[in-house]
Amino acid sequence: MNRGDRNLSVSSHLTPDPEKRLGRMLAGIENHRRTADFRLAVMSVVCAVELIPAALAGGTAGGVAGVLLCAALAASAAGLSPFAEFAGKSGVFGETAGKPPDNYLVNEQDIVKYSHSELVDFLDRYLGGGVSATPYYEDIVSRVSSVSLITLRKRRILAAAFGVFLTAQVFTAAAVLSAF
Repeated sequence: MNRGDRNLSVSSHLTPDPEKRLGRMLAGIENHRRTADFRLAVMSVVCAVELIPAALAGGTAGGVAGVLLCAALAASAAGLSPFAEFAGKSGVFGETAGKPPDNYLVNEQDIVKYSHSELVDFLDRYLGGGVSATPYYEDIVSRVSSVSLITLRKRRILAAAFGVFLTAQVFTAAAVLSAF
């Protein structure tokens, strides 16, 4: 009996196309990053526009609202800067270094828990095998890891900026109402 599949690797039968599945995972995470960038840009524009009524209203509430809006604008602008895309784990943005990884991948917060080698091993099991047989899999997994970290960072900056923005809205409303 002549078998023509002797040249296949051991894991080539497990997953039909692990490179395509890794590519889809990376594309999904990069889409989340672009969405976070868009939201940060919108937050920056809204904060800049909201500064006008806060400045016109004046008073203590208007001043506090102006300071808070400037802080939210600075935070959202910082989220858009290339410094937010620094790939190293800083701990400043609440990265989860040192926490034990879970046994599933749902979002960027779960991916960031893994070291590079743990992520390669886990993705090999998660995607059904064949990841380590994929050409350039180390590069793709590194990109998945770094884009996940960047996306998580941007989302946390956005959440902080939005919290400050909401607080500023209270003071802006008080300043506008006191002007009437």
